[in-house]
Amino acid sequence: MHKKLFLTSSVFVALLCAASSAQAQYDVRVFLADSGVDFVADQVASYVPSVLKPPAFGKPFGCMDFEQRDTTINLSVGDVTIDMPSDKRIRVKMDFSAAIEGEMYADDIYACLGEVTCDDTMTVDKASALFDFDLVVVDGKPRVSAHNMQLSLLPDDVDFELSGCGFTGSVLNTAVGFAEGWLLEFMESKLEDMAAEYLVPMLE
Repeated sequence: MHKKLFLTSSVFVALLCAASSAQAQYDVRVFLADSGVDFVADQVASYVPSVLKPPAFGKPFGCMDFEQRDTTINLSVGDVTIDMPSDKRIRVKMDFSAAIEGEMYADDIYACLGEVTCDDTMTVDKASALFDFDLVVVDGKPRVSAHNMQLSLLPDDVDFELSGCGFTGSVLNTAVGFAEGWLLEFMESKLEDMAAEYLVPMLE
């Protein structure tokens, strides 16, 4: 005898099957519900802040010190797609772009002497944020938990420029690597927060 129970949320349908009523373990099969998928995809953009204001952040490199400050990040959300790359896993893919302006302060950059303040800009084109969620059934109810989040972008998708600095060579490479890396990490962190705060309860 087969026993079937349909458990539904706004986003997915979980089908539990057991060979007999005496079995304690169930095989959970999860299917996307089209109406819920469309709803979540339409709502994702509204939960992504269009403007971010990161705090100042500094880091030493040898005797040099760099600080990124007075930064504004403008985010623009593109297409949002939802699918199931594997059983019991749902993925939300969000395309986005970013335009960033700020200021970099550099100290002790000339033989561990001197300081300079630069303007910096960064653009991110055709980037994607991939959110993976695990789907389980707990006490007969669908539950969603964040599994992983990562940014997907190519080096050519990121353009970073410094102006008004006057330094070149290894100092310039260090400055660009510092600011570019930290800004991408900050955006990734904020998108992870958004997923935990809004996407998880929405999917449930």
